[in-house]
This record gives sequence, C-alpha cells and structure tokens, in this order.
Amino acid sequence: MAESMWLKMRQAREAMAQGRLEEAEERLREPLQKGYWRAFRLARKLAQAYVVRVQRSLCSGQYASAWQDLLRAEELHPGNPSLAELRAKLTEREMRRFRAMLGRRDLEEAVRVLDRLSQRKVSFDLLEPLYELVRDYSQVLQSAQRGQFEEAWQQYKRLAVPEWFTAEYQALREELQQRRAQFESALPRLLQAVRNGDHEAVILAAEQVLAAAPDYRHAQELHVQSWQALRQLPVALASPPSGAGSPRTLTHVPSARSVSALPLSRPTPLPTPARTLPHPPAGIPSRLLLWVHHVGAYLVCLNNGVSIGGHGYDHPPAIPICADLPRCQAEFCFDSEGFWLETSHNNVFLNGRRVQQTSDLLRDGDRITLGDACELHFLQPHPLFQTAVLRITSGHRLPLAIDAVILMGQQVVLGRHAHAHIPLPRPANGQSPPGDLCLCRSTEGLGVRVPDGEQFTIRWGQQSQTCSGWGLVHPGSIVEWTFCSLTLETDQLLRT
Repeated sequence: MAESMWLKMRQAREAMAQGRLEEAEERLREPLQKGYWRAFRLARKLAQAYVVRVQRSLCSGQYASAWQDLLRAEELHPGNPSLAELRAKLTEREMRRFRAMLGRRDLEEAVRVLDRLSQRKVSFDLLEPLYELVRDYSQVLQSAQRGQFEEAWQQYKRLAVPEWFTAEYQALREELQQRRAQFESALPRLLQAVRNGDHEAVILAAEQVLAAAPDYRHAQELHVQSWQALRQLPVALASPPSGAGSPRTLTHVPSARSVSALPLSRPTPLPTPARTLPHPPAGIPSRLLLWVHHVGAYLVCLNNGVSIGGHGYDHPPAIPICADLPRCQAEFCFDSEGFWLETSHNNVFLNGRRVQQTSDLLRDGDRITLGDACELHFLQPHPLFQTAVLRITSGHRLPLAIDAVILMGQQVVLGRHAHAHIPLPRPANGQSPPGDLCLCRSTEGLGVRVPDGEQFTIRWGQQSQTCSGWGLVHPGSIVEWTFCSLTLETDQLLRT
C-alpha cells in the first residue's frame, strides 16, 4: 500500500511538472486522505501552480477558468497568501457585472450573477442585501408594469438603496412620476372612448395607457377587441362619408364607470354572406401585425434580413424601438442554418461580448444588447422550426403595444405547451385543443393549419369561409377556431 501511495505522489509530481494540474490533483487525492506529509507539501506546490494559472486567466479575460482554479487552490492550501487578493479581484468583477445588469434591469441575469457568487463561496452576509434589493426592485417594476403606481411608489420608498445605486434610484423616481402622469392622463380618454363607442379612439387611448403600463390587462383586452370589432363592421361604418353630420355609433362596446369593471364581451359577428372568400393578394408581406385574442400582439417579420434600430426616422427599420439608437443598429439574418447578427456599429453585444461585423449563429436564450441599455432576449422554443422570438427585456418598447417580435421561419406555432412560439391560455370551456394552430408559409402565400378533422373560419370584411385543416390568409383576415382567434393586420400603424 505504501509503495502505491509513493507511486501516486510521483505521478502527481510528474503531471504537475508538465502542467497537467487537474491530473496531479487527482493523483494526490488518496495520499492526502491517508495523511502522507509529502502529499501535503505537494498540495501546497500544486496550489501555487493554480494561483499562477489564475493570474494568467485574469490577464487573458478567462474569468470562469480563473474561478475554477481559485476554488481548487483554496481547497488544496487555504493559507496561500495570494488567494484572498485574487478572490477579491474576481468578486469585484462579478459585482460590477451585477451592478450593470441591475442598471439595465436585467434582473434575471443579476440573480444569476448572485447565484454564481454564492456557489463560489462568497459570504452570504454580502449577498443577502443584494438578493433583497433585486427582489424589491423587481416588485416596483412589476407593479408599474401592471399600472399599480400607488403600490409601486410605496415599494419604491421602502427600497434599501446602496450608495452605488443612487443614480438609478433617482432615475426610477422620475420614471415612475412620468409614467404615472401619462397613465392617469390616458385612462380617462380610454373610458370616454369606450362610453362613446368609438373603436378607433379606444385603440389610440389603449396604446397610450399601455405605453405607461404595458401589462395593464383591461387596456390590452379593449385594444384587441376594438381591432376585431373594426374588422367585423361594414365598410360604411368603418369609413363614414366626409361631412356626415352625426357621429358614428358602434355597437357592443362596454360602458362602465371604471375600466376594471368593464364587461369585456366580444362584438357580435355579422351574418355570413353566402359567397366564397376572394383569393388573397399574391405574395407574402415583409412584416405584419398579429393580434391573438386574450393573449397579446406580435410583430411578425418574414424577410430573411430584418433590420433593427431606433424609431422616428423617415425610413425606419423593420423593428423600430423607442430608444436612443441609430436607424439601423443591426440586422438579423436568416438562412437554412439559422439566425445571426450583422452590424457596422461597435456597440452591439451578444451575451456580453462585442459583435464584430458578424456574429456566430444565435442560440436559444442568447441575450443581445444594442447601444448602452436596450436589451433583447433571443428565443427559439420549438426545436423543429427555426422561427425565433425576440422579447425586449430592458423596458424599451416598439411604437405600438407589441408583446414580442417574431422572426418567422417556415411557421409560427400557437399552442398550450412550452415549445409554442405563442403560448395559448386554457380555453374558457376547459377543453384542451387537440393540437397546435400554425401560421405557415406556402407557395400560394400565408396559411393557417389546424389538426386534422378540425374546422375554423376565416373572415375578411363582410365575407367568410369555413376551412377544414388548412386555409390561406392575408393581412385583414380574422381566423376563428374553437380554441383561439387571431387577426392579421398590415404594418401600416408602424409606418405612421
């Protein structure tokens, strides 16, 4: 047995001399457990070798490797005098990243940074107040998103603010005041539009409310229902002749004293004419708006190259974001292999790393930063389709109340499972759909597909058609299925 231990220590010494530190550590494990004093001396030398490698990793920016080597060195020789200084440097770098993520309001990434520090044995006394700050900060933002500004204000005043967070704390105060003023200004206009039965005014006022509180549920539902109601009304009502003396009256619009009490009933469909649906216009548009009833609104981009940049330019990009960005900050490119980013700017980052002209292929969960603070989450929930979903996570928004941007490959899946591009809620009747509803490309144009044996109705103006399994659609179509309904619109609202 003793000869075996001496052999292991000799092999460890040789591995260490050749730079194979992990192998040397493995060889030393059993002699250390047996208490051989020469093994402890080798362990101290091995810890110093790890320290040298940590310093080298720090200089080359390989911080994950530096952390791994630091933890190994601490386990082998906790008394090494260089370890405390290296740990302080690595911890400070992680803290800078945490403060940056908190400033960008990427709270999920901020929590992940704290979790990594906890796993790397950073003192919980240091991490506990930071966890509490993230939790309380998240509650403030969520309350404001829902339009609960009084609750958000009370939560804001209870925040325990460290010195380095003072500037963001003051900026949040100003933002809450501005958004609350905008919300309280737009909400009466929304109520008045509902009482007047003016769907166009409801849409405009709802978008103003949602600009201040994007998750305000009643404004979302009124917005979707008014769009559907406009598409179901006769042309004479939707576009009254100029000079008409009396204001138009739209039926089936709720009237209530407060928006929280509004009975959000769906407008009654018009009688179905006994005519076939005219063939949709040829070709597939470059982008369109997709409104899914009781779910949300989506911007669907169908080109292989989709530009993204700031809003307000004469020739805006395909994805215009209300942020301090140039007209074309970057472009999402797509082919059979997947998506990638192209940019001529030096302030586009993918997972924290600057993109130099062209990025690697994007993967599900990637985080993209445009400019100083605009952040997006790149998702590809369905493994069989290359369609991607972009969600803005930094508090910025598009000109309309859009929940997400969809970069459409071959099809968009709407369903009640984790792989759906657009998750559907449980139907009111309690029954689960027999499969997915898919928006698909075809040689004839865009189409909708449902499971075999299922029927759905396509409405276009005053005309309708019942389809079994498959049907062609175009901007202006309303699709009604037992388990969900959706409306396709042109991108004209984004151009105004």
